[in-house]
Amino acid sequence: MLQLSHKLDGKHVLLVGCGEVGYTRVLKLLPAGCKLTVISSDIHPKLADLVDNEVYEPGQIYRYLARPFMDEDLLMYGNNQVTKVEDLDKPCGFHMVFTCLPDLKLSTRIYQLTKMKLGVGTLCNVADQPPLCDFYFGANLRLGDDKFGLSLMISSEGMSPRFTALFKKELLSRYGDWPIKECVERLNAVRERVRTTSGKYLDIFDNDNAQLIKFRMEWLKALTDKLGVQCYKLDSNKVINLFEKMIKDKDFDLKDVPEDLLI
Repeated sequence: MLQLSHKLDGKHVLLVGCGEVGYTRVLKLLPAGCKLTVISSDIHPKLADLVDNEVYEPGQIYRYLARPFMDEDLLMYGNNQVTKVEDLDKPCGFHMVFTCLPDLKLSTRIYQLTKMKLGVGTLCNVADQPPLCDFYFGANLRLGDDKFGLSLMISSEGMSPRFTALFKKELLSRYGDWPIKECVERLNAVRERVRTTSGKYLDIFDNDNAQLIKFRMEWLKALTDKLGVQCYKLDSNKVINLFEKMIKDKDFDLKDVPEDLLI
């Protein structure tokens, strides 16, 4: 399995069936910024406030149809085909299709129709049916804040969702108090300054940009390894001064560098 962070901003996503399992899907999908269409005879009562067919706002369900699924629903926003380059970034059909139904026969039909009508590359997830899932949900953990932090996904590949949830709690109890936000924020700032500063020394690498980038990445890796979770103490001015001295010698060995030159 290849775990990836999937960008859903502005993309159309379909969820058929919205009981208890569907409810958990909604909670994961809406924060991703997708335009979620829900088709279900009934909707989970906790989602009532997220349904407004008059005015759509981010964080709400984009469209709710209180009825059973119909085959033509799959094409309500298009068939995922474009003929112009300028239309490539425009939503033109469902990017993902989820079913959370007790009816396996209907779920299988929706899966098959999705592949035939929207293309075999359209991603599907049929609840509790691993063979009909192009991907699995895991237990997601965010350490830090929305802008600066780490996103972790723990997955048993559909074999034991409960265990992944328990393991998530264990990770949170161990690392929830670490200064993750501060570390990521400080490292990001240092990384940007190192990237900008390194451009002045391209001639040292015989104007070979690939070699300059390689050195820069090795140096930043060594910096992160040296301080670990103490990276939140980094002084960007001190770091840049040290970087400029070391790049002249093409030296990225920070093991013996005193920490007071960095923090």
